[in-house]
Amino acid sequence: MTEDFLRKPESVYGAAIHAGIFGTDAFLHDKQMFIDRVCRAWNTQINNYYSCPTEAHENAAEALHELYVMYREFMSYCPCSKKGAFSKMFVVLAKGDLDAAFGEFGKAKWPIVRELAEIREATIGRLYV
Repeated sequence: MTEDFLRKPESVYGAAIHAGIFGTDAFLHDKQMFIDRVCRAWNTQINNYYSCPTEAHENAAEALHELYVMYREFMSYCPCSKKGAFSKMFVVLAKGDLDAAFGEFGKAKWPIVRELAEIREATIGRLYV
């Protein structure tokens, strides 16, 4: 990370990814704890010479919480073999584009949902034969 990029509020998105925050459910029900953890992760990035995150950084972390919740809730029932489908979401998020990350989340999620629905229908169909 460059100092120039770290100045931008959206730099907190990459920090959250690299700190493993998206890999745990620990912050699902505590938005402030999520914001604090993301900002702490941002603060410890290499080449970060800023003493503390700005209000804009905190607002960016707060905006990220919605995607985090959606992702973690989906991961609770996503088949293990499908979890790699979200790699593009993390790539655009690391580049600082939250809107594109939401889009990539949807692109990865809906084919999996459709497949799970088909499996469920087939299973229920067999139960009633």
